[in-house]
Amino acid sequence: MKTVALDVVRENYKVGKINPKALKALFKVVIDDTLYEISCVIDYINYLNEQIRRLEKIEKYDLKAGKAKKDKDKDYYREGMRMLFEQGEDFDNYQKVLSEYRMAVITREDVKDKLYNEIKIIKKLRI
Repeated sequence: MKTVALDVVRENYKVGKINPKALKALFKVVIDDTLYEISCVIDYINYLNEQIRRLEKIEKYDLKAGKAKKDKDKDYYREGMRMLFEQGEDFDNYQKVLSEYRMAVITREDVKDKLYNEIKIIKKLRI
């Protein structure tokens, strides 16, 4: 959407309706806004990656509990899992949550790449 609006502005500039200084300022504002959006997406990706690491630790404990022969060892690993669970997570759903976080990272990485591409397109526009 942003590039379409900028193309319209650029076309109007060609027929003498837009001040080049104003157009450059508009491009800068759009780029700055996009960079802020990218920053927010990166922060969220970092948060998701922290959650993924936590859930992968739970997964390792779950595997160790499954391999443990003594009930004492199984209880030890399960207690470790309980300590790492966050609200709404439990033994039955943590793998689903982990999978959803991994998919969310892929989605957000795609969004980030598209935003960077928008900046490249905007920088290529000539006044």
